[in-house]
Amino acid sequence: MASAAEAMRSLQMVAHGDGVSRFNTLVQDVLTVLDQENMEGFDEQEPQAYIAFLIAALRPSVLKVTIQAEPKTTSKRPVQGKFTGVRGLDQAPSVIV
Repeated sequence: MASAAEAMRSLQMVAHGDGVSRFNTLVQDVLTVLDQENMEGFDEQEPQAYIAFLIAALRPSVLKVTIQAEPKTTSKRPVQGKFTGVRGLDQAPSVIV
């Protein structure tokens, strides 16, 4: 794992393209490094370490700070009340014939 961590330090999110394609490129780069280090399946076996590698490579730094803070601000409480969909509609969808 030490050699993979060393290789991950050089990864950075690309600066061009839309956010989704930039992130997909980063994920692909991380998976390529894991393949080169013969660590296939690491993303499933060690998900926290995998996410830490991704967060470390995020750019700009404002995004990185937001992503690191987000798990701390989310609530684990179950949703209270009945979800009724859009503007109180709670009936089954109608079938158009």
